Amino acid sequence: MLDVSRKDILSSSMMDFSPMDRFIKLPIDSYLDLLGTTPNSAQIALINAINNPKYRFVCAALSRRQGKTYITNVI
Repeated sequence: MLDVSRKDILSSSMMDFSPMDRFIKLPIDSYLDLLGTTPNSAQIALINAINNPKYRFVCAALSRRQGKTYITNVI
């Protein structure tokens, strides 16, 4: 079970932000498709939080074996 403290951060699907406003300038969806990986809900929530221009810093307390290191290397 994943509990996200901010209601405007989705963990079910990638959020679409303007390329000029988001943190990750390249399309992350296309890169994940190229790698052939499907992110889990914790990874999606982390990507959405980092990309959201509303937040400058992100603190993610995720449990073990959630793919934190992998998804941060992708980012």
